[in-house]
Amino acid sequence: MLCKLCQKIRPPHQSQRTSIRYTVKVQEHSCLVRHHANFSDLIQSAINGCELCSLFRPFIENALVEAAKERENDHEVGEYPGWFADDPFEDVNAHLPMIRLTKDIIYEDEGDRYQWLDCRLDEKNDAHRKATEEALEREEEEDILRGLLPKNRNKTDNYEILQWLSQDKNKYTGPEQIWIRGWTYYDDEFKQGGQYEASTVLTLGAGALDIEYLDLDRLEWCIDNKHFGSGRTALVMEIPGLWLHKIIGLTIHREEPLSDIEPHFEFFQRRANLKKLSPPVYALDVAEDPKTDACLRLVRNWLSSCVGSHARCEQLSGTEVPTRLIDVGLINSSQDVHLQAMAPQDQKIPYVTLSHCWGSDVAQITRLTKNTLEEMMESINETTISKSFQDAITITRGLHIPYLWIDALCIIQDSDEDWAIESAKMAQYYKGGSVMISALASPSAGHGILHPRRSDTNAVNVSLHNHDLYIRPALEDSLSVIQDGTHRHSQVRQEISVQPLNTRAWTLQERLFAPRIIHYAAQQLIWQCKTCIASEDNQFSFLPGGRVLSPVIDLVNLDTERSTNVGKNIRPTIQSTGWYNLLQEYTKRQITYPLDLLPGISGLAREVQDLTGIKYLAGIWDASPSILLHSLLWRVGSLSRSPPPTRSHNGSPTWSWSSLRGEITQIDKGPHNFISQPLLDPVFFFRQATPLTANSFGQVSGARIYMSGFVHAYTGPSTFAEFQTRKLVERLRIGDKEKGSHAYGESALIYDNSSVRDPYADLAAITAIGEAQQEPQIQLDIPDVGYDFSTRGGEEGEQHILLFMGRWNDDPKSDKDLNAEQQFLLLRRVRMIDESRKHADNWPIFERVGIAEVQDPYLLDISAAEEWERKTGILV
Repeated sequence: MLCKLCQKIRPPHQSQRTSIRYTVKVQEHSCLVRHHANFSDLIQSAINGCELCSLFRPFIENALVEAAKERENDHEVGEYPGWFADDPFEDVNAHLPMIRLTKDIIYEDEGDRYQWLDCRLDEKNDAHRKATEEALEREEEEDILRGLLPKNRNKTDNYEILQWLSQDKNKYTGPEQIWIRGWTYYDDEFKQGGQYEASTVLTLGAGALDIEYLDLDRLEWCIDNKHFGSGRTALVMEIPGLWLHKIIGLTIHREEPLSDIEPHFEFFQRRANLKKLSPPVYALDVAEDPKTDACLRLVRNWLSSCVGSHARCEQLSGTEVPTRLIDVGLINSSQDVHLQAMAPQDQKIPYVTLSHCWGSDVAQITRLTKNTLEEMMESINETTISKSFQDAITITRGLHIPYLWIDALCIIQDSDEDWAIESAKMAQYYKGGSVMISALASPSAGHGILHPRRSDTNAVNVSLHNHDLYIRPALEDSLSVIQDGTHRHSQVRQEISVQPLNTRAWTLQERLFAPRIIHYAAQQLIWQCKTCIASEDNQFSFLPGGRVLSPVIDLVNLDTERSTNVGKNIRPTIQSTGWYNLLQEYTKRQITYPLDLLPGISGLAREVQDLTGIKYLAGIWDASPSILLHSLLWRVGSLSRSPPPTRSHNGSPTWSWSSLRGEITQIDKGPHNFISQPLLDPVFFFRQATPLTANSFGQVSGARIYMSGFVHAYTGPSTFAEFQTRKLVERLRIGDKEKGSHAYGESALIYDNSSVRDPYADLAAITAIGEAQQEPQIQLDIPDVGYDFSTRGGEEGEQHILLFMGRWNDDPKSDKDLNAEQQFLLLRRVRMIDESRKHADNWPIFERVGIAEVQDPYLLDISAAEEWERKTGILV
């Protein structure tokens, strides 16, 4: 049953006004339905049996919990003037409450007074403004006399300004007015390709409605079935109780890795009874059991359509066939499963790949070993292997594909030799597969893939034009499986890019190389290929003619890079392949064994090297000085988003990002921003890395860089203050009173020596000035607040130095770029000079411990006068 208020809720109708934002005819309209007056009424309605109120109830109860927390942490009265003590949802960081009567005339509540603002600045309106202000003052005085306002009020108690302005006798008396907003949501993330997400949704909100939320400048809309054209903003007088100042977004707060759940609901139809409706309803029901033939048939249709009509998804020839594949028992219809050795001539055999999480208990995973190889070549007991592997076999059979590749069952796990050879080819294996099964929501191999989903069977039923429609919480966001920084996830759906599989480092390159992916998410199936994305709930299938085939921009598309530049003698750059974005995404993910840091991205590294022609060296790109310098200038990511990095102890050199476990980012400027200064720039003589296995892009046993560069002793952040102090002292000495222009428009003050009797009298004070003026970005690779940069015990062997790594400008053609910066590596000497050794073997050896950056106008003078000296050394 539905309560009387819920019976008013219908899919939003649409006006004839067409948006210019989209390449298709999308009509923009927003329908607001006033619902229960307070939370208690809605909860009681749910208790009484209203199905829709029952859907809303968890969000209301969560909001009440959050409100209680706010009251417990309430600020002192008067600390934030303008906010209402009776409203636990007021956001003290938001803008002041404001009511717009027209485009130019605004009421504003500042807590202790009301203010009339007229944005029209002409004489004609001055008189009108004055008359209006006088009228306001009279009305305010009258309300005070009638007891509606306190006489001496420093804040607004138990009162909403809009209640006063609406002059309604039946004023709403609290912040809990509940609203349902219905609209058709169109996401134009794929606008250029003609592919959109479409949803007929409704949102639960409470409190005051924000003018921006209504989007009155663009939309046509209605409230309680009363229609208003766009630009009609004088709502306060027309609709008593409509508070145009703040909307309460109700969410259920969840622990990571799940994001907060917002109360977005959607209308959907059942596939068995589809009907073209006005207003349109695009979403379809989702099967509760993903093992049904209907689900497998849907995937087969997606796969068939892609193979038959997607030129962009055609697989390149030359990919290696896996050494071993699992025969799932289709060839002789025996259903017998066994491992089969493949030969080079089997290259065109179709097979499925699996991308999955191993889980924390590796010992429980069914694995191929030296002892089980012969047995598995004969037969694999399908009922005893890990549940995810059983489900992958079921899916592969349902796709009518004879072979399956699973890393745990196709690589000999206790053979270092086999693992090294096969792990180097894994990217090729995923690239050569017909389709990849993505166990997106499975945290471990024992969890399984084919779990029942939330049932649509008992969804809330509403009737429209004698046709049954249904309401459910909006399903997961198909868009977020792409995880592309240039695309946002849906604004109405729960993001799924944080699900278990996307937290595992190995799966990044698996997803990048697979030509087609079927994601088994917690709530539905999602298809992804190089041409399009699609979903079981029909998010992207609303345009005429069905699903639109259009380019999907993934984090990187290496095949496109290759085909685009064929015959042009143009090689992609490291940046254009997306390497650094991918590296950041990769290092944010979890990896069980630090030894896998380089192997886990080796397939991508090999592909990027083939595309760019730039040599890969233990995680770093070794080419021209600008490319090598830029590649060495990595830093640890935000500690607020990620756990602190730790040493990986996997044989990687300290100058490689792979020496750490933790998120890695690159400096903002690229190689094209490098300003060549031959007399100052580092010189690289020799670079080498020794592979530990047959995978030349994998783990290393050691690496060195022989080089020379300008260095300076470093004793801590005060070193930079001393640089600035000397600069200030010199300017004080010559009486320089000029001001330098800061990159952000601020003044870099050069102090006037006339106010100082003796500019050298208080060097400590001047040092403080220099330190205050200079704020270098100094970042240790392993954060340690108490790190001691001094030469401990006076031993030269523990000395720290700054290595100058070049100047980088936004505009490389300008010497006066106000956004110029200098980059430095912070190094620690680990071995003293051995006089008995000759040539380069006698050079001092340094480890990297951090990175530093200095920006204009505080660029340093790299010269002998400032005690900089060019020296040779070895980085390890």
